Amino acid sequence: MAEAELGREPLFGSAVRIARVVASLDAETTLAGLLLGAEAPSPHRARVWPAPVEVTFGIGGDRTNRRELLKLAGVLMLTGTTESVDLNRVAWVTANPQHVDTKLVSVLRTLTSTIVRQRWEVATPALISTMQAHLAYMKALVPLSSGAPGHTELVRVTGETAVWTGRLAEYVDAELARDQFAYAHELGEAFELPDIISMAALGQAHSMTLPASRATPEDRLRHLERVAAYVDALPITLRAWLNLERSEAFAAAQLGVECADAIDRAEELVAAFTDDDRHGYFFDWNVEKMAVQRGCTLIDLGDLERSIQVMSETLPRMDSYPGMQLSLRSDIAEAMRRLGERTGALDLAHEVYQTAQREGYAHTIVWATRVFTRAGERPY
Repeated sequence: MAEAELGREPLFGSAVRIARVVASLDAETTLAGLLLGAEAPSPHRARVWPAPVEVTFGIGGDRTNRRELLKLAGVLMLTGTTESVDLNRVAWVTANPQHVDTKLVSVLRTLTSTIVRQRWEVATPALISTMQAHLAYMKALVPLSSGAPGHTELVRVTGETAVWTGRLAEYVDAELARDQFAYAHELGEAFELPDIISMAALGQAHSMTLPASRATPEDRLRHLERVAAYVDALPITLRAWLNLERSEAFAAAQLGVECADAIDRAEELVAAFTDDDRHGYFFDWNVEKMAVQRGCTLIDLGDLERSIQVMSETLPRMDSYPGMQLSLRSDIAEAMRRLGERTGALDLAHEVYQTAQREGYAHTIVWATRVFTRAGERPY
């Protein structure tokens, strides 16, 4: 195998290092098994991603632990985080789940964020596959670690990761997304965690905004009221997300004043984010993203020229996130279409669609396709 740089560590060296750690746990461990069926790296790209993983969960038993550790080890390697993780300790805790502690849970949360941060750079199906392998490890560990010092936090991070998996999947596999949101909600209910219950509900609310959804703005607002019931117990990130979802629902319902109030409140909360708040999908939440959101709500409110102006002014400030820039251009194309600039809108949507198809950005493909569909055309 030729070496490919992955993060700061050569791929082959990383694989060998992990294999040495887990070999003592399972005599049948092989490098191929460790790689989870990953494809070889292509010459122009230094990332390797695992094939979809079918997971069978068991209760107790060393073999379950070994299998799930292999999945986690593979994800650690594939995301380039092995250098900063004490793999020997991860192996030991996995074999002795009653000792799961907050240090391991912190590693798991960091790993979730590491995967999610690639969503503007890596094809969506590849990220879903990686996240599922990561989530499989945590789902298997939850029932085995009851009573451990870090068990409650493990439950919380498992719920968070399920929601982010659902958010990644909602554009390519609606059933998988629904399953992940439902799992997170059940987990939150079972362990009385209002933040996880609310995250699951917010994920479900966001899915209602997709073109394929039949939910009305009123349906979305009623759904969001369930989250509002927990608002006093929610961290700043979820309060910001709640207001963001509300702003979209208010805009779709043509409630301009309420929409403006919600987006103003979201901006205030995001401006107060600390580095610790920027985990999971919140890693790129900033003032620029709020400006994008404001521009998008203006489309539904019918203020199309102002919408295009706001989004066009924001575009150059998003150079750090070319994938997000591409998505924003699909929103500009939709505003142009509604304004009557059909040819320009379809030309822009075509450019966005072709790039998104080439890069595998499922989110942007959906929104670029919306422009064509509403114009009575097929994507080209």
